[in-house]
Amino acid sequence: MLRLLLLEDSNDDAELIRIELEHAGLPCELRRAWSEPTLRLALADFAPDAVVCDLNLPGYSGLDALDLLRRERPGLPRVLLSGDPSGLPAGIDAIVLDKNELSRLPGLVATLAA
Repeated sequence: MLRLLLLEDSNDDAELIRIELEHAGLPCELRRAWSEPTLRLALADFAPDAVVCDLNLPGYSGLDALDLLRRERPGLPRVLLSGDPSGLPAGIDAIVLDKNELSRLPGLVATLAA
């Protein structure tokens, strides 16, 4: 079973992602974080195979979260959810540009975490 860390502040969007993964038949243990403290807690007691990160997290930049992940979990596959691909950091493994493209997410995550 794939262990996926989801950095997403929206309950609705997190549920859409969970449903998309389930609909695609990708069995996942999903852990959600939405701030720096919840991200650090998740990294302390959850060993993810991949991370899906929303770029816009209130009170905490998705770019900062990705930088922390790069330093603390080098090599961990990172998928970014963003409507604006400009100015993205190096080391992003994949990007989903729009919530309408969520159907791409299961395949991306499965391929990157393999």
